[in-house]
Amino acid sequence: MTIVVAPPLEGKRTSLCEGSEAVVFKLRTKAGVLVERLQKPTTDGRFAFSLGVGFEVRVYDISSLYHVYKFQALRLGRAMFPDHFVNVRRLHLSDGGYLTYSDLVPDETGVIARIADARRRFASMDSDEEKKKIRRHAEHIEHSLAPGLASIVQRLADAGLIIAHPEANYHITGGKIVFFEVANLDLMLAATHVFENMPDNEDARNNLALIHATALKLDSYHLSLEELFAHLVPGYSGEIPAHKLSSLHFMPTLLKPATTAVMPYPIDAGIFGFM
Repeated sequence: MTIVVAPPLEGKRTSLCEGSEAVVFKLRTKAGVLVERLQKPTTDGRFAFSLGVGFEVRVYDISSLYHVYKFQALRLGRAMFPDHFVNVRRLHLSDGGYLTYSDLVPDETGVIARIADARRRFASMDSDEEKKKIRRHAEHIEHSLAPGLASIVQRLADAGLIIAHPEANYHITGGKIVFFEVANLDLMLAATHVFENMPDNEDARNNLALIHATALKLDSYHLSLEELFAHLVPGYSGEIPAHKLSSLHFMPTLLKPATTAVMPYPIDAGIFGFM
């Protein structure tokens, strides 16, 4: 996993799909095939996560941090439930936009074509009621073709990973339902799930620590994303490899008292990798 302040990767692009938030391409590079997701400039999207009762962080898509949190949440989902999340590898923060690069997940049941058709019909309707009918019908079709979809979404929600509109954000490959997005995250639920069910999952613990550290450091120092990394990562030069990101630790002596006071942890803080 790498977060890079850099332009898009070079390669041959083939359009896969386009939604309200992003344009998605299959990218053939010298190293292999990836999926490139280019976020549209303004979609009024937001990412929210909870750090405990009464403490919610909301970040909107006009901020580079929105894309960092979405990327981190997908990495956490992959670490916790590897069968059900795409393996997202890179996030590029560039003048041309925000791009994520992930492994190609085959669409074995034709979800892309069905959702694209539903979106075309949805856009052609003037009546809100007709649009609702098209959306409900499309959702019904996806649940009928993927009967385990609702139960898996609930299982993930119970572990703190919230999937919005799962009908438009999944593929079935190798008989498994794989998701491409985490809309919101309850960090305490996720930490509790890891602590109770997968205490030896070092990758999940590192990703929990990373999300938590990012939130605390930005809140404490009011830093930009680049300033945050320059402050926390020795020798920062624009590229942030995973092993450096996951080594960021909770440093209570550097935090404002008010910041730590509003975030009590009902479980052992060691779950986050801070101890």
